[in-house]
Amino acid sequence: MQVVRKLFAIRFLSLTAHSIILILIFWAKEETALTCLPYVNSEVELKTQNIKLTVALSLSLGLLGFELVGFFSISLLNATQSLLCILSCNPSKVYHRQ
Repeated sequence: MQVVRKLFAIRFLSLTAHSIILILIFWAKEETALTCLPYVNSEVELKTQNIKLTVALSLSLGLLGFELVGFFSISLLNATQSLLCILSCNPSKVYHRQ
């Protein structure tokens, strides 16, 4: 039972941290789009990058919301589900960082 409590806390903290990071990136979307482009760029490239970033962040926030709904209603105390979620979220964070 102690493992279930630890997995529950780890999963909740992981989802909360991920949502805060996504919201902060969404908030600084213009600066983030500028850092993805070369130093000299056109307005069209900036607009295209901004649209790509908006779509990616919106999808991420939507799927994170879906995960939070599933977390609070379906798998609140299911240790296997919590462990699978933690293991599946970590590779995506590493991939997103590259």
